[in-house]
Amino acid sequence: MTATSLLGRHTELATISALADTVPGARAALVAVRGEAGIGKSALVATATDGLASAGFTVLRASLSEVESTLGWAGLRLLCREVSDAELAALPSGVRDAIPAVTGRGDRADVDPTLVAFALADLLARRLEDGPLAIVVDDLHWLDAATASALAFAVRSCADRPLLALVAHRPIDLPLDPDRLLDPDRRLTVDLAGLSVAGVNRLLRERLGIALDRSDVLRVHGTTGGSPLHVLEIGRLLQRGVGIDDALVHPSAYDLILARVETLPLATRSVLLAAALAARPTIDRLARAMPDTDAEAELEPAVKQQLIEIRGGAIVFTHPLARAATVAEAGAPTRRSMQQLLAAATDDDDERIDLLVSATERPDAALAAEIDAASERAAGRGDIPVAMQLARRAAELTPPDQSSAKAERLLVAAELAASGGDGVTPVELAEAATRLDPDLDVAFRAGVITALALGNRGDEAHAIDTLEALLPRFEGHPTKRARLRDIQAQSFLRRDVSAALDAARAAVEEAVAGGDPDQIDRERALLAMVSVLAGEPVDLDAIEATAARLPDTSVAKDWCADALSFCDRSSVALAISEAQIGQYQRLGLVHFEAPVRSRMVGDLISLGRYAEAIRHAAEWFDLQSLVGGIPATSIRADVAFAQVMLGDTERGLAEFAAAAPESTIPIDVIAVMSRGCDIGAALGDWSEVLGCVERARAAAHAIHYGGIGCAPFRVEGVEALVQLGRTADAAALGAEHAALAERSREPRGPADGARIDAVLAAATGDAGSAAERWLAAIDLYEQLDLPLDHGISLLGLGSALRRAGKRAEAKRWLDAAATVFNALQAAPYQGRVAAEFERMGAKRGAGAHELTPTERHVADLVAAGLSNAEIAATMTVSVRTVESNLTRAYRKLGVRRRTELAAVLRSV
Repeated sequence: MTATSLLGRHTELATISALADTVPGARAALVAVRGEAGIGKSALVATATDGLASAGFTVLRASLSEVESTLGWAGLRLLCREVSDAELAALPSGVRDAIPAVTGRGDRADVDPTLVAFALADLLARRLEDGPLAIVVDDLHWLDAATASALAFAVRSCADRPLLALVAHRPIDLPLDPDRLLDPDRRLTVDLAGLSVAGVNRLLRERLGIALDRSDVLRVHGTTGGSPLHVLEIGRLLQRGVGIDDALVHPSAYDLILARVETLPLATRSVLLAAALAARPTIDRLARAMPDTDAEAELEPAVKQQLIEIRGGAIVFTHPLARAATVAEAGAPTRRSMQQLLAAATDDDDERIDLLVSATERPDAALAAEIDAASERAAGRGDIPVAMQLARRAAELTPPDQSSAKAERLLVAAELAASGGDGVTPVELAEAATRLDPDLDVAFRAGVITALALGNRGDEAHAIDTLEALLPRFEGHPTKRARLRDIQAQSFLRRDVSAALDAARAAVEEAVAGGDPDQIDRERALLAMVSVLAGEPVDLDAIEATAARLPDTSVAKDWCADALSFCDRSSVALAISEAQIGQYQRLGLVHFEAPVRSRMVGDLISLGRYAEAIRHAAEWFDLQSLVGGIPATSIRADVAFAQVMLGDTERGLAEFAAAAPESTIPIDVIAVMSRGCDIGAALGDWSEVLGCVERARAAAHAIHYGGIGCAPFRVEGVEALVQLGRTADAAALGAEHAALAERSREPRGPADGARIDAVLAAATGDAGSAAERWLAAIDLYEQLDLPLDHGISLLGLGSALRRAGKRAEAKRWLDAAATVFNALQAAPYQGRVAAEFERMGAKRGAGAHELTPTERHVADLVAAGLSNAEIAATMTVSVRTVESNLTRAYRKLGVRRRTELAAVLRSV
């Protein structure tokens, strides 16, 4: 990158260039240029962007004004202005219509905002196939919320591709957080300070031809802080003959620009105001709004004052502060009158409504209805933030004598806010609606909105109280009462499973009384799911049959799948989830995927498909960032365990260490600590296992949690206590498991019980009984979707036989365990099998056939000449995972170099 016309910013430009140079052939990176207005952000970004284009980057860029920030998908329109219709038509069928629908290039009237995010991600991915891509967003603080959400998702989805995101913003609240887009090592923030004294001197000399002595340059620098815009404004005063003392009176660039605006003729200020209030001002547009005015002629003084430029009929403000000063100078009454004129002269319905919303103060029934319709259009195209603001404004402009209409609009605004993950605004709007309209239906909707919003922000106790207070009002309305009990059960679930069970049972009773078959299915499915967590027996075959007849998009099917997943029917639950994902994508209901993918992560881990689990977890995090809600720390713990299983121990432990402190809600503590037990057991860290067991057990007792399938921490707890010499405590924990298993009759109960008995028998020296119980565990686990537990039981039996001196038998069972662990790519357990063989003085064959599938894949790619980084990108794993698998392959094959490895592989 070069900076032929950029003064005093060579260090910043070189810093940006250095990071950009790492992008081609590597991972995505982000540069955020941060600074106050007038500090030179746009100039730096423009120069850097030119350099990126010269370096071979394809550039997509957007820069909105403050006026445009309230227009739906305005930023996406700019980002995609150079994207052809043919490119959009080439996107997958499920997302093909999304971007045209929201940018005015298609006929589709409604679209899920998450579908737009997927479409944009796919579009960027296709562009990246042709080379590095730069996304440039100047004035990020004015990017519309809908585009910001989609862009954040798309950038994260391309994190492993050669993408550079370059953004500039003021240090104020932003529609997206740059620090959450990419890993810290791929992010750079450039805090733009003022120019140095030498830079100020050079700027005045080279841009304006002004030469000052050193003392005056120091005074200019002291007044401006080196802000380039402020320096240039002072320089222009000096050019006009204003003395240095008078020029330095104005404390900011904004004050100087405002002073210039105030010197313009009244007619010029009027036309300039119209340009400042229009989203995309042109001479033709101003002529339509002000037909008796020669707009171009009247703007000439503003051009001479360097406040605007006219380019091919388009009016461009030289700086956002010039636009802001023009609006501020006019005053509110004048501004509203001009907004009315502009609204009458525009063909863009959305901009017309936006202008009228700002121009109107008093209630206006007709306008409120128009704004209401505009809110529906915005919601249809997936712009939920704009739709919510419009619905709220429609309510504000609804006359007081139309209280029912006002309450309805407030409820719509509340529902829209809740759908965007807001946990505060929906409550305020719902309460306002109930004060306006005492209708029972209003009270019901408001109560549901409030309870869900409170739950969304983690305030379950308040949600439960709200629902309890509402229930008496709906005596004789069983369908509504069932829905309230339903939400109450979900609210209780995170903190008191027994109370949730009571609420779910009440919901079923009310639903049966109401007689709606769909609601009966829903509440029975909820009861089944809660029953599993409470440790109550359920009929899994009946649940599976119910799930088979329910539509994929029903909540009831979700809860049936949850119950099956919790009880280790993972293959069945996974098949349901995959069908649901496909249906949601076909219907454009992508935001419903998040809970499904969350369940899929657990099922994939149960089935030993760790790499797939990590991929789905990444997709879940992306979806969760779009739809909002309380982050699930259990997903992070799942990822941590999967990483450990794949041999990426350091990364997995770091992930778990990050998840554990975030777990404060009891049901999350149980899930996270159960994964901690899995990790500790895999690594043989029995003290860590015991610590996790104690936390999980305390949380389970606190909320009356009796499920064993989705939180089998007691199994590892027994082994940890035995390993630490606390056999009596281990027996007590085993008895606790046995009681829970007897009560719940979950499928894995007997298998886990046999495994616990085997560990306890071995601890007391009863080798025969231990072997017998290991055999029982092996048989029982083999019938379940629990391959890792099956392998652990094979390992347990082999180890027991090895200790009993039965080497031949031990080898047979250890070989079987190795086969299971190799198929699962379960690195820690592969190591434990190898250790057992070493203790026997035996050694498995050292040929290439003894490598695990992952080790063999890595070895083959090394033999093909790929670097570790290239292998990581090909396999979608970390470089550390590649290195650990390669190290094990070297050890097994007895080689030290990549060339030796290739030779060994060619010989087998």
